[in-house]
Amino acid sequence: EMLGRVQDQAMIFSFTVDENNENARFPYASPGAQAVCGVSAEEVMSDAMELVGRIHDDDQRSYFSSVEESWKQLSEWNFTWRSRFPGYPNNYKWLKASSMPKRLPNGHTIWYGAVYDADAETRLGDSEKRQTESAASNRLLQSENDSISNKYAHAFDLLNDVVFAVRATSWEAADWRVYESSKSFGEYFQLGGEKRFLDTVDDGAVLRELLA
Repeated sequence: EMLGRVQDQAMIFSFTVDENNENARFPYASPGAQAVCGVSAEEVMSDAMELVGRIHDDDQRSYFSSVEESWKQLSEWNFTWRSRFPGYPNNYKWLKASSMPKRLPNGHTIWYGAVYDADAETRLGDSEKRQTESAASNRLLQSENDSISNKYAHAFDLLNDVVFAVRATSWEAADWRVYESSKSFGEYFQLGGEKRFLDTVDDGAVLRELLA
């Protein structure tokens, strides 16, 4: 009964390749293949490509690389990928597999493991990751805004003590002329020494740049 429940939630399998990591096949696939992978156990055992061929194009390279690494090192194989499955978002479903390889006397390799439905947890994880990244981005933006606000609040505090006058015949920068200014204005713009702003700048373009 317990095995039956497991097989409803996973595809139990054995998977083999020859001594050259070729001629892949599934000697065994449990009935859970239909619910989990969208293909019958009989189809999987008849042709491994019935399952492998469903792997998303963007995941195929990493799939084959992971199998090759497990084959070479006889290391545990764990992999998560998207498999073609009508009815799911973009017609792809997230699956994950875990298995352990064993080298056989004839040089072939066999893996015993299971494929599970990982769609809900993977999509939830992606959603949480996006929310975390969004929150971090918002915190950074808020920090930058606070920094800018503090900068300009300080600037306006300083400008409270500034007295200056501008003569302008139009909104064109070239028509702007400063004809009176207090010393604190020059100090605020760090013009240096005892120089007054009036003595240093009489160019409307420069003035506008300083006030921007």
